[in-house]
Amino acid sequence: MTNEDTENKLKEYYSKAKLELSPDFSRKHIRFLLCKDEMRKISDRIYDVEQFRSHLTRLCPLRVFSSVAYYLNPTIVGKKEFDNAILLYTDMLLEDDFDDLKDAKKWAKTLWKWLDKNKPKYKKEMLFSGGRGFHIKLIKWDRDIVSKIADPKERVKVIRQMREDLCDEIEKAGISLDRAVCVDERRISGVPLTIHHSGNLIQPIKLNKISTFKPKKVLDIQLDKPIKIFDIMSELRKRNK
Repeated sequence: MTNEDTENKLKEYYSKAKLELSPDFSRKHIRFLLCKDEMRKISDRIYDVEQFRSHLTRLCPLRVFSSVAYYLNPTIVGKKEFDNAILLYTDMLLEDDFDDLKDAKKWAKTLWKWLDKNKPKYKKEMLFSGGRGFHIKLIKWDRDIVSKIADPKERVKVIRQMREDLCDEIEKAGISLDRAVCVDERRISGVPLTIHHSGNLIQPIKLNKISTFKPKKVLDIQLDKPIKIFDIMSELRKRNK
């Protein structure tokens, strides 16, 4: 199977797939990882599902990412820490890596219940990452506080401290985290209801369904050669452990 075969499968899938966009998705920075091992920024703000679908069927991405941050100008997010994109507020993805899905399920249930007890005001959802674990997303969890801060640099400083403080609380409760990833306000993550490069669907899941949950494989993905970007990302995460 060639890259072209996989791209055709992806195009067919996304032409019919159920897609949903979270509120204020137009403020998120979007990137596609293409089958040819290229990360492509999307230069449009995405306002609706059909606009999103048109990009998916045109570029046939292997992975679809969005920022955890919401930006004033999301299409111009770059490598510089402070740029004219202007970070407004964020979602926070809490996660850790596991080799066994049973361990990942236990971790997700434990963290969810801890958040229910200790942070009941946070709106949250659970996602299967498509790979080896689960994410718990805190939705716009910092907006009420940081939206009152006019200076962009001070706003980011407060966001970072809030993330560090929450990770401290969680780890003190004996719950593990991939901390370097959790505290990063500029990270990108897989968009729900898109395909992980394993072929599994990245999907929301309810707490009462997690015990019986099984990954949903929607495509058999094969490429001409391995994706080097994954090796780079994996190495960076190891260094940050």
